[in-house]
Amino acid sequence: MQLSLFLILQAIFEVISSEHSYLLSLEILIRMFKNSKELSLTMTKTESHHLFSNIADVYEASKKFFKELEAKHQNNIFIDDISDIVGKHAASTFDPYVKYCTNEVYQQRTLQKLLATNPAFKEVLSRIESHEDCRNLPMISFLILPMQRVTRLPLLMDVRTGLFSFISHMCTCMFFYFLYPCSYHSWDCRYWSVENRVSNVIKNTYNVQSQQGVALGCTIPSSQLPLPP
Repeated sequence: MQLSLFLILQAIFEVISSEHSYLLSLEILIRMFKNSKELSLTMTKTESHHLFSNIADVYEASKKFFKELEAKHQNNIFIDDISDIVGKHAASTFDPYVKYCTNEVYQQRTLQKLLATNPAFKEVLSRIESHEDCRNLPMISFLILPMQRVTRLPLLMDVRTGLFSFISHMCTCMFFYFLYPCSYHSWDCRYWSVENRVSNVIKNTYNVQSQQGVALGCTIPSSQLPLPP
């Protein structure tokens, strides 16, 4: 097998396996946090909506995407291109990501407010985070996964290998165009804008927790991150 083909197969396998890991982490977020009756009783419906937004729709979109990737892989383990699948889902299935990412500011403010002013919320949240299914990870590390995914998937598709076709490159750019529309016109500006916002969410949230004496630090150690998105 040629080295170039091997690298492409390896990159595609990473896209599929990382999507599966990402899907599992979203399931934990929904099951352990969003659907927790005990946690919901500590906040208003508006606060709950601001925290979780349409994460269930994001989960379903990821599920559809993964199922199609998995089906193609099971049909032929030597897949040399998945740009058709990525392009298809970027243009339609991934619409929920736009709403979820747009809600990021409200999500961040609501979480900071609840941590700073609602002892009952903080107590229940801490108990859930300590559950073995959550692997002692803070809820914020799960909430930011969709924002991380919309930046990482195009990188997995294109930047890591540089071996995909022109069509594949156009699909990764289209992925950004549909999922994170903004005033910037360059691909790079959109990427760094999202990355900076994700970094700020973590930093600001942990600054609040630090003031409350319960922070683990302003950043999450790599060994404590959720399943890689």
